[in-house]
Amino acid sequence: IKKLNKEVKSLKKKQKNTDKTLKSYNRLFNKLYLDYELTPKGALKYTQDLCLELIDFIENVCNKHDITFWLDCGSALGAKRHGGYVPWDDDMDISMPRRDYMKFKNIIGDEIKNSNLEGIVGYPECRIFNNRVIGFVTVSVKFSRNIFAAVDIFPMDYISEVPEDIEEIYAHARNAFNDDIFAGGDKTESMKKVYKSLNLSLDEAEYMIIGVDTPKGKVNSPRITETEKVFPLIEMKFAERTYPCPNDLDHYLTQIYGEDYDKIPQRLNFHSRVDKLKKREGFEEEFEKCLSLLKQANEKSK
Repeated sequence: IKKLNKEVKSLKKKQKNTDKTLKSYNRLFNKLYLDYELTPKGALKYTQDLCLELIDFIENVCNKHDITFWLDCGSALGAKRHGGYVPWDDDMDISMPRRDYMKFKNIIGDEIKNSNLEGIVGYPECRIFNNRVIGFVTVSVKFSRNIFAAVDIFPMDYISEVPEDIEEIYAHARNAFNDDIFAGGDKTESMKKVYKSLNLSLDEAEYMIIGVDTPKGKVNSPRITETEKVFPLIEMKFAERTYPCPNDLDHYLTQIYGEDYDKIPQRLNFHSRVDKLKKREGFEEEFEKCLSLLKQANEKSK
């Protein structure tokens, strides 16, 4: 027992030292990413530049068809905390009210075709990846089987009243939706069931709730926010450009990431896209071709 107690004491001391080391690294990351101007290079810069052209294309389509969108998740966080990308991010996130989202899905194919971007820009929805249902639209730039840039589009639903057991009802509706998709069911019919079970609406109501066909966010409960915290939208700087954001962005981001969203967290999540591209020879030329085509499309739409 004495020997084990001694080992436990030694392990506690090591753990304490490890915690101190992690905190010091986290403090350093906060200094670097919040107090210094760091610029990306190589594959990350190519990806971020291409994402900006892609979201400008999406914005032009939305303006043309009177579709509402705003920066969400990592992109909203980046706009607030960094004035642009979260430094290690390689995609962008936006949200739309469900009605606008449905309208966007119906017209984006024609807009891509009319802009001569077929075969370069795609917009898959409701796919299954690693036994997980990806139910939202991702507009992406793909060349030679590689995805170079992506903008995730999340639908938001309206709800008039939030029942006390919303987490349980939401979880059940989400699981039922996923089961339907796994079984090859039609998304439209599956979503009708979701709307009925959660009493959702396409028309503006007091609250907005993230769709069951999207990521849930930080915790295993639905993201619910007052509609007045989102609308009217405001313009936020993002990498020398401006995009729509919720008017109470502090409240919005706190709901997603917690009260310390303005600090670099100790644990970071990374995508693997840039690391894969670094290993691909000649990706720079492919990037340049995609970037040129998107810029041409955006110039024509002005």
